[in-house]
Amino acid sequence: MRVSRDTSERLRVFAAFMLEIYKVATGTMLSVFVAHNCPETSEECSVVDSFHPTHPLTFGTLVLNGTTLVFVVSLYVVELSRENFMIYAFDINPEYPDAYLDDVAPPCALRKLRRWNKRYWRAAAAAMILAVANIVVSAIFLFQNYRSSTTATACASFALLVLMKLYGSFSRARRDNKEQRARSAFLSEDSSFNIMDEDYNS
Repeated sequence: MRVSRDTSERLRVFAAFMLEIYKVATGTMLSVFVAHNCPETSEECSVVDSFHPTHPLTFGTLVLNGTTLVFVVSLYVVELSRENFMIYAFDINPEYPDAYLDDVAPPCALRKLRRWNKRYWRAAAAAMILAVANIVVSAIFLFQNYRSSTTATACASFALLVLMKLYGSFSRARRDNKEQRARSAFLSEDSSFNIMDEDYNS
């Protein structure tokens, strides 16, 4: 059975998405996955203990961690939906510039792209703001419940994982919204959908 080009692109996007799940979970739920002491007992907190906070700062940090996770997952949903639309409507041809799409795409396809770019920009900006706030609050919580050097290194590593991803999404969303481009968020090489897909029907 021969796999179509669109199906192949979707499979690559799905594989890249699955690899990002680890970054999202560990990079947002810092009060759960980073080794620290429980404020109540001053002994190491397990993952299960972390989900049963009694201290106000612990509870607030966990709520902010969860809220950030929801916003980052929402960004992924927007990213995947936008990517699916672009795979369906457009195609990638390195022989043409990114702006070539403006010349060949029908107005209805460009309108849909503009709507997706606006959603993408809003979701990326909200996720980025929350992620930065989450890291600051989580760092304060973890510093107050410091266990060992692994607390600092794990917090920095996990935070960097999610910040690198969010910075990439944030900068791409800002550029695509401003320039009205269709750059892929998941394909490994820097790819821009720049021609119409043969199968597209508006």
